[in-house]
Amino acid sequence: MHRYLLFDSHCSKCTDIARAIEKEAQGKLEALTLHDEQARTMLDAAYPNGWEHAPYLVTVS
Repeated sequence: MHRYLLFDSHCSKCTDIARAIEKEAQGKLEALTLHDEQARTMLDAAYPNGWEHAPYLVTVS
């Protein structure tokens, strides 16, 4: 199982917070920007009718 925090990297505060969370998670969570192809693929699969530009916590098993 892998966990991802998906966030808006165009927001500097969001980026700072996501990186701090990723660091504190000590390898248990990976932060990915919503602009990353892998993040968009996960969201497209989870929300085939469209997803909002917002932070998400995604668990993939």
